[in-house]
Amino acid sequence: MITFAVKVTGGDITIVDQNEIAEVKWVDIETANLLMPYHPGGVESLLKAAAPYVFQVEC
Repeated sequence: MITFAVKVTGGDITIVDQNEIAEVKWVDIETANLLMPYHPGGVESLLKAAAPYVFQVEC
């Protein structure tokens, strides 16, 4: 499972590559903590630091 903090500005949730992504779901932090109990300090602890993500297109 991959977790992202986002600011939704519009559009529809779609899955383009169905071989890579099984489901996309927006949930509140309490629900995320129930779904991902393996994060020490809860999901909210992930919001205290950042890890840059760089999209790499296929060559």
